Amino acid sequence: MKTIIKDGKTRNSFLLIFLCFFFTSSGYLSWLYNLMRFTDNTTSDILSEVLGYILQAIGVFVFVYLIKNKIISSIKSLIYGVVGFDLLCICVSVLSNKISGVITFGLLMNVFHGILTGYYLYELTDINDPKKAILSFALGYSLGSFAGYILSTFKNGTFLKTREVLMVYVLLAALIFVLVSRSGTDKIRDIKNGTQKTHFRDLALLMFSFNTVKNVGFSFPSVNIKGGVNLELVRLFYALSLIVAGYINSKDHRTGAICCVASLGYPFFSIALNNLQVNPTIIWCLSYLFQGFFNIYRIILFVEMAMNENKRYLAPFGLAFGRIGEATGTSIYIALQDDILNLTGITLILFASAVFIFFKVYGGLYGNGTKVRDKFDRFTAEYDLSAREKEIFEQLLDKTSSRQIAERMFISESTVKFHIHNILNKTGCKNRKELVQEYNNQIK
Repeated sequence: MKTIIKDGKTRNSFLLIFLCFFFTSSGYLSWLYNLMRFTDNTTSDILSEVLGYILQAIGVFVFVYLIKNKIISSIKSLIYGVVGFDLLCICVSVLSNKISGVITFGLLMNVFHGILTGYYLYELTDINDPKKAILSFALGYSLGSFAGYILSTFKNGTFLKTREVLMVYVLLAALIFVLVSRSGTDKIRDIKNGTQKTHFRDLALLMFSFNTVKNVGFSFPSVNIKGGVNLELVRLFYALSLIVAGYINSKDHRTGAICCVASLGYPFFSIALNNLQVNPTIIWCLSYLFQGFFNIYRIILFVEMAMNENKRYLAPFGLAFGRIGEATGTSIYIALQDDILNLTGITLILFASAVFIFFKVYGGLYGNGTKVRDKFDRFTAEYDLSAREKEIFEQLLDKTSSRQIAERMFISESTVKFHIHNILNKTGCKNRKELVQEYNNQIK
């Protein structure tokens, strides 16, 4: 937590993620509550957890397309518009007394949710330190979940179902506007040069398969909400799991990966609990305890890929493919929920496939590339290099000139030279050549 408070980029990213997730997740729940007034349980699940998730993924793809192809010149202007239209869709989908309005604007809302999510995950890479990035994301999501619970407690636990909650969404949208307006550069840019190449297709398939398995076992059915499950309360277990998963992954990615794979066993457990007619609240709480490991892992994989490959727009893909997997898993769950034998069989096949894909890419994920990154982190920690000094130092290792570094980071060349001077002083090196040689000697 001290890291987030002290480092400006990390703090701003944390606040952005917190506000955006609080805004989008609470707005989504308010829409869901209104949707359930007009539709049966199966229709609610199809609209919210199948179509809604697919549209969120589409929103991410739209954001990536705009950024990658540099179709827009101002990211801030895009986000101002997205937040404004998102707020409009939330308001109409909550206020509407017609099923057509609830469905149309609710589904549009999910597209804007996806674009906004793509934006803050894109900005997450600006931290330029995977450990800080994952802590920022985990704590932002966790606090957003907790804030959603606090909000829901007003008016005897019905506040998210009332029209008065829209004033809170207006306030949150205004705060997001302010935070975005005070953020750094408005230009579309890539980050530092990277050296580790990963396999996009394999990782996309991995995230899809993991999240499909997760939701095949249990997809948070709306029938339980109507039956008395306190959705906001059980989401506190999600907040807890996010913190635990974020801490574990920030310390050791391998352990975080193993925890995620181990969590794939829970769908079988949840199927058994459902079959035994265990209290749904217990099942929801346990499901959310494992949910954090999936969500943290799918974010960190693609955020690190974006950093390593100098392509910031890759960062949101983990969530996008995860959402598509969740929609697929929910569809299977809906189709087979009354056929326990076939549901278990399909889950077992998907589980085996997911584990196979994981171990297929495990070496690439945690082989030499990760070891080099760990050595870089140890070297920079030993000499107490600041976040900005790390950025510049990593580019020095790639033999990038001061002028090129200045252009990439949108700072003056004199500022770059100032930081290089500080790096040399901290490491006790006389010049760049000696600095690179010292680094190479230490990481052998």
